[in-house]
Amino acid sequence: MDIRKAIDFVENRGSPFEKARLYNILRGEIPDSALMRPLLETQSKDGGFPSRPRPGNISSVDSTLTALWKLDEVGLFHSSAAQRALQFLMSVQRSDGSWDENPALPAFDLAPWIIPGNPATRLYLTAYSAYYLGLSEYRAEPAFEKAARYLAAAQEETGKVPGYQHNSWIGAAAFFLAGADYQKQARLALDYLAGRPAEDWEDSQIAWALDCLGRAGLLPDEPFIAAGLDLLRSRQDEDGSWASEDGVNFIITATLQAIRVFARYEIEA
Repeated sequence: MDIRKAIDFVENRGSPFEKARLYNILRGEIPDSALMRPLLETQSKDGGFPSRPRPGNISSVDSTLTALWKLDEVGLFHSSAAQRALQFLMSVQRSDGSWDENPALPAFDLAPWIIPGNPATRLYLTAYSAYYLGLSEYRAEPAFEKAARYLAAAQEETGKVPGYQHNSWIGAAAFFLAGADYQKQARLALDYLAGRPAEDWEDSQIAWALDCLGRAGLLPDEPFIAAGLDLLRSRQDEDGSWASEDGVNFIITATLQAIRVFARYEIEA
């Protein structure tokens, strides 16, 4: 593995946003306000972000989570815009503790995997909303506890959080962030993830899972983390990149996720 080659790959091929993500990882740099202005100018009065995103459209749970991810990636998770987005999420949480996409949004404005009323969508939005609340000052709010209960009730005996594959590692991270009362669920989810064969994991999935779980407090001597780091080491391409489950257009994102994971665990090679 050669981290320098991975950094060079992003610097040589990345967009301004991708380079800003890189420099936040490496040096904690916050980008110039002009870079994020186009995103921030779309934020709705209710704190959410509109679908696709088009200013004036109805706020979308999925688009708000994507905006939070973008802000988080460049060191702006604690900005006022991010705080308003988190408050929006709490304001639209369902009474059972879950989140679902607004059914008033037209289907053509939604990503293909976001289908209002679909259990996989609902668990994805709930796991991701809970994860971000768990990383924030709102961890102590009832919304986070309600979300953790909803995820725990949906978790299968195997430890899997049903629906999309990433529901399980985002959900596992949310359980770890929820503390002692959810350690059983967290460990069960981690055992499920550890039991999946290496060939079932795309590079970007490994990096994403390790990133979520690392931020939830798992240390490098945790067997799943150690195995994932070893797998990433072995998967790096000769040009310095890692592959993405979403195809060649997302290789830089996968590579940035891997760089972030190795930086978090202070691993150099």
